[in-house]
Amino acid sequence: MRKAAYQLLETLYDRDSQDLCDIDRLVGEVATNGLSDPDEEILSLNLVILSKLTDRASMVVLSRVE
Repeated sequence: MRKAAYQLLETLYDRDSQDLCDIDRLVGEVATNGLSDPDEEILSLNLVILSKLTDRASMVVLSRVE
């Protein structure tokens, strides 16, 4: 279920549906919950999402990664 939720977030972000996604909240979710998930597949998915977020909103990512 967690994997499906993160895949949905990635799909929304990829389709330029940023009006549906709060970038700050998305980065917060990935940085706090996604990167601490014990499942390696979910962790990898979150790293991909974080990489994509870095391309478009690098300052938001940098401010939340600390």
